[in-house]
Amino acid sequence: MRRRTQTVDSNVRISYLEDGDGPTLVCLPGWSQAAVQYSAFIDHFAPRHHVVAVDHRGHGASSDPGSGYHLHRLAADLEALLTALEIERATFVGHSMGVAVLWAYLDVFGDRRVDRLVFNDSRPALLHNPHWTPADAEACGGTMDATAMFDLCAALRAADGWNAHVGVMRRMVSPDLPEARFAALLETNRATTDETRALLWRDQCGVDWRDVIRSVRRPTLVVHGLGSMIPTSSQQWVADVIPGARLATIPAADGGSHFAFWENPTAFQAIVETFLAEVD
Repeated sequence: MRRRTQTVDSNVRISYLEDGDGPTLVCLPGWSQAAVQYSAFIDHFAPRHHVVAVDHRGHGASSDPGSGYHLHRLAADLEALLTALEIERATFVGHSMGVAVLWAYLDVFGDRRVDRLVFNDSRPALLHNPHWTPADAEACGGTMDATAMFDLCAALRAADGWNAHVGVMRRMVSPDLPEARFAALLETNRATTDETRALLWRDQCGVDWRDVIRSVRRPTLVVHGLGSMIPTSSQQWVADVIPGARLATIPAADGGSHFAFWENPTAFQAIVETFLAEVD
């Protein structure tokens, strides 16, 4: 596994992990997270695939330009990286906000480079709209109201912003996750600043992705941890509206939290491997 860097958008250095040869898999981590979380995934698939795991700007080992913290800008960074690496076709694997970056990518750049898609635990809309019908609420999965959103952004920017972030992360993992494993996960978040976290949280809350999701026409797998804070109904909706897509789940008792791919990489890898082996 090698760490490499590519400059995009004039002066932004995007860091990525790369290994293997064969059909390309591109992995995108979530909000405040880092490519290193995909290390086990890379090790598993590199004997048969070319695997690239990307640090978004301001995350992991990528540079922090102090601007561009919007999902569509992260999608543009991805397109610039794919162009520089001459990746014309790939399966894209996103986790949480990484899925939203993929939706932004599809919205702007289309699916020319897309072979298959793996959407791992991301809701179509994060912010709850009080005017939604019950069916809308089930489809979107958004549970945060506007006041809570602005309160969290303020808390992330405060002097003890890191502690606010730790509180958010606690709700994203299994309650019985060993403390050492939780500390290791948190360490991958260290490089992201409190301001970057607040800016991207606010940006995520402003988008309802249902129109983009309905337009997806590539083979798609939706992976969901049954112990996740994200409602299962929203993940089922994503799978239902994309032709031929399906939902695969990881039980809560088996590390099936929002971070199921990290808590139980063996189960996640097996699910993805089965999907990759399927004939279109």
